[in-house]
Amino acid sequence: ELFKQKVNEYLSEYSDEYFLPTVEYDIEIDDKQATVDFVSSLGLLEPFGNGNPKPLFKMSFENAKVSPCKNNQNHISVILNSGMQFFAFNYSKLSYQLVSQGKKEIVVELQLSNFGGKSVKGMIKCVSPENLFINDNAILGFEYSLLRYIPDGKAKYRMYDKGELSEFTGKLYGILFVAFSRDDYEKFISDYDAPRFREYIFATNKNNYSRVIVAPEFNGNLPLANYDKIVFLSAPLNDGVISYLNKVTMAEILIPSKCSNKYHISIDSDIFAKYFEKIRANRTVSGANLFSYFNKINEDGDLSLIQFYFCLSVFEELNFITVNRTPFKIAINDGVRSSLNSSQIYQAVAREVE
Repeated sequence: ELFKQKVNEYLSEYSDEYFLPTVEYDIEIDDKQATVDFVSSLGLLEPFGNGNPKPLFKMSFENAKVSPCKNNQNHISVILNSGMQFFAFNYSKLSYQLVSQGKKEIVVELQLSNFGGKSVKGMIKCVSPENLFINDNAILGFEYSLLRYIPDGKAKYRMYDKGELSEFTGKLYGILFVAFSRDDYEKFISDYDAPRFREYIFATNKNNYSRVIVAPEFNGNLPLANYDKIVFLSAPLNDGVISYLNKVTMAEILIPSKCSNKYHISIDSDIFAKYFEKIRANRTVSGANLFSYFNKINEDGDLSLIQFYFCLSVFEELNFITVNRTPFKIAINDGVRSSLNSSQIYQAVAREVE
């Protein structure tokens, strides 16, 4: 404890800026300067290795064609308007950084490609977008996807007044803000000195930097155990996700004191039958994620995304289906029979809707 005290006293003399992640690069260029002759000349600096790393270049762009690589969808291909191609390895979860509106800054390593004639390609090492990308269609059902966490009656949380948010936002470490929607996110960053880290679904790193994250994957690479506080900008529809967080982190959970549940779904059994039959009829369909799966089975447009999230949570709880989420595919568990009222998720929503 004494060592911890002394180290913290020593580090308190330094600005937070010293502890923010940075990426160093050698020079800034544009894609017109990245010619075959220029990249070829970098060979004069070889051999590269310890003490003589390959040069890194900062480049900027606004629009590009971003898509998964055909041979491995974990990797991303980025093609600028000029035709220059970059690759971002193991970047599929963070590809939202490359498709946002506005300017994107990247740090790249340049190479020559001999495929189809000599040309220049780049390997992306870092991305810094001006704006956060949020998929408005995919986010519609996020609140309802949290219903898959079953309440256990032991959820521990504290209600906060909106005025308290300003006390939390200036901290560099330990505070996780959770937004359910674009409106939640945009109001938060406009009203407060919000965290420097602003993310969508997936975190960019595993350190416990204070961050606001929209529609997060709680069981993904988010370092939940390292947070002191998890602050919901809107209240979850039930306590199930709070119970889950209580089990995986010691963080204090805070939800807004002024809130009202806002269900926009049906509890009609005929609706559930319709969605189950749609899943059964598409039992061979798979997608990169839930949203792409939904788009494939909803070609005629007769399904609602938020209703689908709700039905899926109930079906999974009752063991009617088994869901594989990466890639997203649903298996029907034939022979399983149960009443919708046997689902805690269904009962909790039914009490609110009725």
